[in-house]
Amino acid sequence: MLVLKKIDMAKDRKIVIPIIAGIIIFLILFFVVLAPTRKEIAGKNKKWRELKTQLVAARNKLENFKVDKPTMEAKAEELRRRLPSKSPTSMILEELTKKGKQLNIEFVSIAPQQLQQDIVAESARKVVPININMKATYRDLGEYLGLIENLESSFATVKGFEATKDERTFPKLTVNMRIYTYVIEEDQSGQK
Repeated sequence: MLVLKKIDMAKDRKIVIPIIAGIIIFLILFFVVLAPTRKEIAGKNKKWRELKTQLVAARNKLENFKVDKPTMEAKAEELRRRLPSKSPTSMILEELTKKGKQLNIEFVSIAPQQLQQDIVAESARKVVPININMKATYRDLGEYLGLIENLESSFATVKGFEATKDERTFPKLTVNMRIYTYVIEEDQSGQK
């Protein structure tokens, strides 16, 4: 009988040892893998709640902006009406720089001078002298001079021209020129 009891105990040990080992492995896995994962999930849930709160606040702000949009547009339109329209000089400068940039011309300075009355007596025509300092290649400079003759916003002539070879940026030239552009001033009645 004693032999049978030893056999039964050996069977119980064979069953009990794997069960205990399984419990120990489960506890180790729980504390090593699952506990940090649970903490990470808790952190993500907290961040999720914060983002939800921010989203609700942003939606409320958006609703306020939708309400204010017509008011803001009306104010912007009123300010636009109060601003003067483009002057002829600014249109000429804009066109000169735009055409120059298309030709890869590097402008150092563009300086409009004082408006001058044209020589013709009692003429509504005004002369706007513009000094231009720039860097350009021979080809780009030639094309630019051709474009100056055909400005859309004004009639222009080149009155002074000086070009020197720039040793630092070969094959570019350093160019100083004076352009006279002609504009017709509107009188008080709005006629040209």
